[in-house]
Amino acid sequence: MIYSTLCVGKNWVNKHKDSVEKISKNNKIFVTTDDPGSFINANTIEYTREEFSYYEKIINLLKLCVEHKQRVTHFDVDLINTPKFDMVLENRCTFSDNTIYSNRIFKNENFEEHILRKNPATVVFMNIIRQLKCDFIICNYLHENIISVPYMKDTSELLLNSVLSIQSLWENLFCKDRVWIGKPHNDDGVQECNKWSKNGCGYAEGGSLSLYAKKYNIPIERIKLHDKYIM
Repeated sequence: MIYSTLCVGKNWVNKHKDSVEKISKNNKIFVTTDDPGSFINANTIEYTREEFSYYEKIINLLKLCVEHKQRVTHFDVDLINTPKFDMVLENRCTFSDNTIYSNRIFKNENFEEHILRKNPATVVFMNIIRQLKCDFIICNYLHENIISVPYMKDTSELLLNSVLSIQSLWENLFCKDRVWIGKPHNDDGVQECNKWSKNGCGYAEGGSLSLYAKKYNIPIERIKLHDKYIM
């Protein structure tokens, strides 16, 4: 299996480069980074944008899938050395063909719209779906910290191009320095999206993959450790 991650910024690179290098000795890792010289064992994709965008992790995940014609699993770089990522890296998890997997799936479809509208980020998400004229306005949401995407001969390139087509829209709505008011709150008592908006744009990026998975009838499931879900 191929793995991908995103490691941008001097502090982030210095903090995580040794861990990435260690696992890259025995695994095929692609790192999107603005400091390729810090990664000797890993394959690198140079990050050249001035503004940091979380959305690039989804783009590069899908590009790698199309290019290499096999399943690619993205992991957030700060998950290295955690039990849940070790399980994936050690091939202790079950993956079925043509299914997208995530460490966690938010079951939005189990709630009525007026409940979901309490979260301002979900409101933006639903408005994007409306703008795209999908035949639904609510879909379940793939958490972004671990996402595994299969290569699908007739669908992978379509999925990539679709996600690319709304990148500007997504980054403009989930923009840097946007102040979010509402629920849910993080540990500081402010709306959770403010944590990411202070660092860059394109956050809540799992939503773009989620909506097109639903539109193209691609199954999504939580990652399983053979007979149980990883926690």
